[in-house]
Amino acid sequence: MNKQACVIALGEIGGKRFMFKNRDRNYIPELKVYHVVRKGVEMVYFKDELTGWCEGINEFGIAVANAALMVVWDEKEGGQKKDNSVLGVIGSKDAERILSCLECRTFDEALLCATTYNSGIKGHTFLSDGVRASSIEHTAKHRAYVEDLSWDDFHVRSNHGLKYPSAGYTIGENKESSHRRMETTKNILTRLKRNSPEDFIKEVYRQRFENLSDPYNVVRKTDNMFTSSQVLYDFEKKKITLFLIPDDSDYLGCEVKVYRPKPSCSFEVKRLGYFDDTGRLSISTVRGNPVRVASSYRGRKNLPPFS
Repeated sequence: MNKQACVIALGEIGGKRFMFKNRDRNYIPELKVYHVVRKGVEMVYFKDELTGWCEGINEFGIAVANAALMVVWDEKEGGQKKDNSVLGVIGSKDAERILSCLECRTFDEALLCATTYNSGIKGHTFLSDGVRASSIEHTAKHRAYVEDLSWDDFHVRSNHGLKYPSAGYTIGENKESSHRRMETTKNILTRLKRNSPEDFIKEVYRQRFENLSDPYNVVRKTDNMFTSSQVLYDFEKKKITLFLIPDDSDYLGCEVKVYRPKPSCSFEVKRLGYFDDTGRLSISTVRGNPVRVASSYRGRKNLPPFS
């Protein structure tokens, strides 16, 4: 059975408001970035070409990130083409809902779309334009619960229900992993409040090398689950940065169809590497299009503290 697990976060670090997604899979996702105009709205989003899943940000700063809750359905998703007659359709339905949100021009319009269009986005969803922010908890069995979020705190969701305790992972190691990954993410964010969002990426990624196979790591590589990519959403620049994990994701390049003198949205694709003896993480920019991102990572134990 193919599985997925995610962590999403929203907050402000060093005066910069951002959103984050950590994407776990047990299949190698084929990722592509699209910079396009849909219904007159410019947007940039990444897409998993195996399942049709999409998330991104538009020219009005409206961004969407999601973590699954209907795990019985979602676990069947991975490794199946988006036109699969059983579950690829479910994945593509939420992708269609998310893209519809990105076609909106105001936060209120996007929130209405996220909760009602084609029955609404399922799972935990963070929706923000960098000024206002909301959390939506919604499954096929539970009505959409909307909560306004304050920038005075960090907000994190994973794969267990908060408003609806019966949603998502509810027993065993999966439940414990979901809770611990959420708590770890919030603790790191709190510790790095005066740093930068990319510093947060580095510190979360450090766990991968401290204990590679720990299922409770945010960035992990176990026998049946591994982190394939991470995404940072920059509201001010209307930009996404896709971070690829070596060996565990394929990048199929980008498709740019924006014919404007000064595009409002942008994106970067970067590959995370390894920590050297001083604790510095190598991050390289991926410019090839298309390019298969695959290289062996090197882990280091007993790393010095992050600075």
